[in-house]
Amino acid sequence: MAPGHRGSGVYVPSFYQVPAVGGTARPTNAGLPWPVVARTVPVLRSEDHPRRMLVPLAEVAQDRLSIEVQRGCVRGCRFCQAGYLYRPVRERDVNECLAIAGEGLRHGGNEEVSLLSLSTSDHSQVEDLVDRVSALAAERGSRSRCRASGPTPSRLVWTVAASRVRRTGFTFAPEAGSERLRTVINKGLSEQDILLAVERAMDAGWRA
Repeated sequence: MAPGHRGSGVYVPSFYQVPAVGGTARPTNAGLPWPVVARTVPVLRSEDHPRRMLVPLAEVAQDRLSIEVQRGCVRGCRFCQAGYLYRPVRERDVNECLAIAGEGLRHGGNEEVSLLSLSTSDHSQVEDLVDRVSALAAERGSRSRCRASGPTPSRLVWTVAASRVRRTGFTFAPEAGSERLRTVINKGLSEQDILLAVERAMDAGWRA
């Protein structure tokens, strides 16, 4: 980017002076944007999501088809920078997620599907999403995997438990050791929420 370029959302460190101690960065040229405002995609467009993922030649740790089902988060947990930076919340339609999953599985031959977002359980159609992606994966001999994240994981646990997923494991992350501390960091998880989620997982066949 040339010094006179007015590209909104573009920040080049060498074009700005940053004080050694305190203060605020300033542009070195009057033609540079200031302040630099982050650009946000207002809608998760179908054409922007890759349909044919690159297939690695070697075995990798995250060897699965990842589908971004949502961007942003409604929680605003105080320890999570991403929850503030990636606002507002934008959801991907369930049918679009299925189309991405179908083509991705055909092209890459993955054995697992992962529904990716900061908090998948907050998707407004999470039950339908998990069940339909699980059914599609099962038809192709694959397995679906979904992280139980969000303020009320019991809803997602019940959905995953009733679907056609491979029983590997659940991870519950309360983030703090007491309900009072979870309230302080704005996590929004009560003792009852956690115990209910564990109970439903156990009832569905998972074991501690």
